[in-house]
Amino acid sequence: PGVRPGPAAVPVGAGAPVVGSPVARPAALSPAGPAGRGQVLSYDGTHRLGSANVSSDATATLTTTFTARGVRTLTAVYDGGFGLFFPPITSLPLDLTVDGRPLLFILHSSGSQYGDAAVLRGSLASFDATAPRFGGTLLVSEGNHLLDAIAADPVVSGGLTIAQFALRLSDEFEPGMHTLVLAYNGDAAFAPLSQTLSWTVRPRTTTTTRIAPTFAVAGQHVLLQAPLKDPPRRNHPDPPRPLAA
Repeated sequence: PGVRPGPAAVPVGAGAPVVGSPVARPAALSPAGPAGRGQVLSYDGTHRLGSANVSSDATATLTTTFTARGVRTLTAVYDGGFGLFFPPITSLPLDLTVDGRPLLFILHSSGSQYGDAAVLRGSLASFDATAPRFGGTLLVSEGNHLLDAIAADPVVSGGLTIAQFALRLSDEFEPGMHTLVLAYNGDAAFAPLSQTLSWTVRPRTTTTTRIAPTFAVAGQHVLLQAPLKDPPRRNHPDPPRPLAA
């Protein structure tokens, strides 16, 4: 009878592999005639991943690590054993999705005061400090309007890989609640990430200072000042203050 190796597969319950994490991929030969004879070669497309000897139960398991996320097309090729004792054969292809390494956002700010520059501060972090470090871009938007974007610049600190960021939102935010989307676009090894958050713009409180009566000599001008605690919006000049006769 012919010898047919089954397609390489992730073990049941293992889930999708993650970039940088070893994954075992067994190939089973059926019927079990070639038990203990020959090797099974594993391929990702045309790229050879490695080989494993056929064991006494007619299976061959190769443990490998993927360096980039995405869909892989895997095949297993049985070499027929020494002297081609059995006919070589190639399995049907199997698509395997490799997930990017996970990241998380740590936010350090959630609001601003009306008239001030609004800056979203925080960190993008990975609990895995092994190479490679993540690259990619951080973006923040409100609706369809992109507010700011910067390149991630991570460092390794205390067992974490972390990139601090300060994304400029707007000097013109009106008081109230604003819904923002913070996003990371991912790279070859790390998965994209997005988070919806609320940004509160607090109104300024306007108060005046009561001026006590001031004695003056008849015929002299007296300057009365009653400063407001609520300055005009950023980048606008202060209005002229009146002079009292």
